[in-house]
Amino acid sequence: MAGARRYKVLDCLRFPMAVLVVIIHTTTWRLCGLTQVAVPFFFMVSGFFLFLKMPGEQKGNTERFGKWTLRALKMYLIWTAVYLPFTIYGFVQDSLTLRQCALVFIRNLFFLGQNYMSWPLWYLLGLVWAGTLFYVLSKIKCPLWTVLAVGVLLFFVPWVFPADSIFWKFFSDNRLFRGFLFISMGGAAGLLRLPPLPEKFTSRISDRTASFLRDSSAVIYLTHMLFAGVLRIVFNMSKGPVLFGLTLLGSTLAAVVYPYLLRRISVRRF
Repeated sequence: MAGARRYKVLDCLRFPMAVLVVIIHTTTWRLCGLTQVAVPFFFMVSGFFLFLKMPGEQKGNTERFGKWTLRALKMYLIWTAVYLPFTIYGFVQDSLTLRQCALVFIRNLFFLGQNYMSWPLWYLLGLVWAGTLFYVLSKIKCPLWTVLAVGVLLFFVPWVFPADSIFWKFFSDNRLFRGFLFISMGGAAGLLRLPPLPEKFTSRISDRTASFLRDSSAVIYLTHMLFAGVLRIVFNMSKGPVLFGLTLLGSTLAAVVYPYLLRRISVRRF
């Protein structure tokens, strides 16, 4: 991973982007559109590191896409289960029948990537969809520029469908399609081996700091709606500075405790 460490500034940028995601879900602030760059950034960085050390052989590429997709799918299913109590609560609030609950859950699981209070998880489903498409395109030996063209096409094609069509009932918007384009753009930068920032800008950033900020941002991104959901449901807290502050505090503490728990589990297991 020596090559990846040269781009550790990207890992450091993940943390403020995770904070922007918390702002999106807990406040009405939009910061002049700055919050809109957060999830596209995560997509592009994921694509960048996926393609950065891509093997030259097509078979190796296909296997890498397969493993990457399965890992994203595993994370998506695990976190869908973690957020399941909120999903059930949302169904109860909407007074849905058991059949309606099952149909809505299946639609959301495969096509939206989110249920009640689990809005951050669509990013993981976007990774699954993108990884699957990368796998298929690598099987038929599509070059990079063809992949980018497919990404652009998927970005714009959904808008051909009328707003009241069955397409929008399943996808609600084209975020999953946008995800593939952003991952492809990041992947192109990874394949082209774009130069990292000069050493003078990154020499004071230790590998340990970059690794901590990378892991912390992932925990904050995935857990913040657990805290926000409890605060909104139990304490009837509305969007605003207080909800944002308490949510960020809880998810940040989770990010600090999480690696400690992993070490404890490892010690006990081995």
